[in-house]
Amino acid sequence: MTFTNSNSIKKVASGIGASKATTSESYPYDSTFVSGRINVHASSDMNIGLSIDGTALTYALSFQGGSAYAYYNGGFISSVTTYTASDIFSIVAQSSGVYMYKNGVQIYTNSLISGTSALKGLFNIYTQNDIIDKIAFGYTKQGLTGSQGFQEIGRAHV
Repeated sequence: MTFTNSNSIKKVASGIGASKATTSESYPYDSTFVSGRINVHASSDMNIGLSIDGTALTYALSFQGGSAYAYYNGGFISSVTTYTASDIFSIVAQSSGVYMYKNGVQIYTNSLISGTSALKGLFNIYTQNDIIDKIAFGYTKQGLTGSQGFQEIGRAHV
């Protein structure tokens, strides 16, 4: 996987199997977020998420066959919404819980996992040439603001 510009990632290797990008920095769980727009076709398989260890999907959204599924504590939850290539999704961890948004509208919430202290951004792409762009990841005390339900701070540190 590679950056195609300063704020997007694309799988460049051929064949099946995941390409994974993890942020090098961890952020305190209180008001940590990850966001991104999926630029895909309906059969795509990719994930965006927050991870305690940089490997497992602690809090995540998985995009498969036109449906978006929530992950919580590594477990797969049922479908929470559908998606198109123009949708922007975000996941926010706050002291009050974990919240997932589609185009600024909340689609899923759950409690924080006990013992969580820091989180990394995690991006998986399975299908050749699919892209996650408009990526933002970080930590903000400003709360959930902005047109997409999060405070975008710019380029991801992937």
